[in-house]
Amino acid sequence: MADALWETDDEERVPDETTLTTGGPIGGSPSAGDAWLQVFLPESTWRVSLDTVDGLVVGRASEADIRLHDPSVSRRHAVVRWKGAALWIEDCESRNGTFVNLRQVERTQLRLGDRIEFGDVTATVRSEREQFAGTLVAYDDMEPLIELELERAREEGRELTLAMFEATGAERHLSAWLPAIERRLRERDVMAAFGTESLLVLMPGVNEREGVERARQLNSVAPARGARVVHATVSFPGPCSRADELLDEAARRLELAGPRRHAPEATAHGDGVVVEASAMREVYALAERVAKSEAPALVQGETGSGKELIAEFIHAHSRRAAAKLVRVNCGAIAPTLLEGTLFGHERGAFTGAEATHQGVFERADGGTLFLDEIGELSLSAQAALLRTIETNTLTRIGGTEEGRVDVRVVSATHRDLRAMAEEGAFRLDLLYRVNTFTVSVPPLRQRREEILPLAREFIRRANLSHGRSVAGLSSTAAAALEGYGWPGNVRELRNAMERAVVMSRGERIAVEELPPSLQPASFLGDGDGTELLPFKDRVRRFEAALMSDAMVETGGNKTAAARRLSMPLRTFMSKWSSYGLDDEQQGS
Repeated sequence: MADALWETDDEERVPDETTLTTGGPIGGSPSAGDAWLQVFLPESTWRVSLDTVDGLVVGRASEADIRLHDPSVSRRHAVVRWKGAALWIEDCESRNGTFVNLRQVERTQLRLGDRIEFGDVTATVRSEREQFAGTLVAYDDMEPLIELELERAREEGRELTLAMFEATGAERHLSAWLPAIERRLRERDVMAAFGTESLLVLMPGVNEREGVERARQLNSVAPARGARVVHATVSFPGPCSRADELLDEAARRLELAGPRRHAPEATAHGDGVVVEASAMREVYALAERVAKSEAPALVQGETGSGKELIAEFIHAHSRRAAAKLVRVNCGAIAPTLLEGTLFGHERGAFTGAEATHQGVFERADGGTLFLDEIGELSLSAQAALLRTIETNTLTRIGGTEEGRVDVRVVSATHRDLRAMAEEGAFRLDLLYRVNTFTVSVPPLRQRREEILPLAREFIRRANLSHGRSVAGLSSTAAAALEGYGWPGNVRELRNAMERAVVMSRGERIAVEELPPSLQPASFLGDGDGTELLPFKDRVRRFEAALMSDAMVETGGNKTAAARRLSMPLRTFMSKWSSYGLDDEQQGS
């Protein structure tokens, strides 16, 4: 494991069996039997046991006991050792120094809760005597866990909420505010650090109202001095049905929670949208004209091509811009929840209906309702939807009174609705209602002049989100982006750039820091080069390619892709994360 970012003979990775929460004797003395270091890295948070009687060398060299692959860390940076019952740290004349609680030290005794900085890498001293609650996992492990909880929620009729936290300010590092949040979690809750300033918290069994309140309470206990923590939540059932959709929606809502650390880039339309291709200029010109109308509009395009951006643009340039834009993924609505999601229900309408609930039409009253993947609706759902669109009226489940709504409907799909109508899978009368205007978004491979400008924009956003300063792409990495087919379109490019920024160790992103699917054959050892990758790695590359193709063929549906490959879903999701594919081919 010579090239791992983090390795030690005594390490124990948190996701396997460790649950963390402070609440123990912070500031007290650690003991050799239960002390450990929590180390914060851009990709994950790690745990290292300190129960060895010998000193542990921290450094970049291969012989270090605790090896940190970070250029700010010296080859032999510091030594952590026990002297009697006390834990000490000693700097080894490192280039950038060793700091404990922001004070540079040559040698000092460590206490529980101390924050240690080895160059740019931060660690804190923890103890098994602390109170344990929520499980802390690596970010790459979070999406499969969310997917599993979604399956359980569907099978058992339960709910869940995902909360995302991000800090700004001088003390924005996770080590400054994570312990305060940890101690308020339940055993069932799952956390994942994203970079060194952001945190995800998955709360199974928590509905939308409870999730909003719990996230507010968690935020309120974070330290106020030197850091400001903002948060956002998204719940299931709701507008999202897949783990990647929940993560994206949480990130989008967090973006709105602000304040963010960047201003939109000046572009053709001034909306932070990169428009370079003549085809996309035509798309936005048409969308601007469509926005002036009140008639329904349909946005068509491949998965990941940016259909939701067009819907947002139409709303933002309409007379309804000051009102709500409510999003709902039609493919995410289970048949039993459909009418309640669309039209709401009265208290006591069915078992478990303990309060009156507004549907998405009522929530969007006066504004715009975005129906993503409308082609996924069942025929019965299409009939109910058609009636409300035509009459502007609805009746909640369990209600008797008919209410009026004023909603502009914008729909989106990656499917051929006319062909579906000819096959009897989509109502022709509904098609005529939703596509008064049709805006077609070309795939990224048909607007290649936008690939590098979009990549630069996504790098800029990722730098600001993760506190990085990556200058751009190396020439070989840029060539790899331009030569790739982008089956996942704009979302695949965005995810690839965010991953590359987090992974990058230099001033510019190198080709080997791109996701495997983007690396050219000459680098992977798949071409005519004299050096081939080991057989095991070549098999991994081949398997990753098969999985990517299956995702494209199934429209980004992991369950269907796993079934197509005759692979267990849990295995598929685990491999998808470990291969660094990062859901590049999903999204609208």
